[in-house]
Amino acid sequence: MSDLLRVNRFPQAYADTLPHRSVRDLLRQRLRLVRQRTARQLHSQCVADQYLLNEAPMEQYGYDSETIADVDMQITIDCEAQMALTPIIERLEKYIVERATVQDKELYELLLSVRGIGPIIALTLMYEMGDIRRFKNHRQFSSYCRLVIPQYDSAGKRVGAGNAKNGNPYLCWIFNQLACQSIKSNKIIAAWYGRAKKKHGTKKAWRRLAHRWAVTIYFMIKRRETFSLEKFLGTDVYTKIKAATDADNS
Repeated sequence: MSDLLRVNRFPQAYADTLPHRSVRDLLRQRLRLVRQRTARQLHSQCVADQYLLNEAPMEQYGYDSETIADVDMQITIDCEAQMALTPIIERLEKYIVERATVQDKELYELLLSVRGIGPIIALTLMYEMGDIRRFKNHRQFSSYCRLVIPQYDSAGKRVGAGNAKNGNPYLCWIFNQLACQSIKSNKIIAAWYGRAKKKHGTKKAWRRLAHRWAVTIYFMIKRRETFSLEKFLGTDVYTKIKAATDADNS
């Protein structure tokens, strides 16, 4: 290890300033709570799909009263957990917004100008990224966000992969959340995602969208540029999808 440090081959960990760490930890706790609430919601949906509750009452499938009571209890517990977590998350979000110190207000307003980014997502990005200058390029930043799977190549052939869990999991979560918000709020991005899903599959298409957001946010912060949907998708792709979307709406 001493030899690696001597020749500057051993990267040192980034240590954020002490006042920022406590707020950053609150933002991380908020993400964990949101993840727990989402897990309860998804579990209740899985139970409903398993017993075909959206199709017909359980009695029509021949289930006895005890099984019906067990299923009702599962869904009730999931719903109560969601209802219990929601006010806690809202109270925590309100406290974070009041507690957070925004040193770079220009950057904060720049992030808020993007449709789908609210105060919590903007603060999470700022507190988790730290100084953007510590990343040499957008590739390093994407790798730090766990949005790029490292590959080992030899003579032009892939020989393996590893270190997939290196980096910041909270930035990975927030960019996936941003990808979800952009699909809901922007028809052109939703159309791009639909095409990518048909071509590459759901998992790869989703990873491509999250990675595209990471690269876009990196250059927005680096160059202090406003969000451009045309740059986000590429001029040719944006023109084709917009034309197709306008034709469908007309």
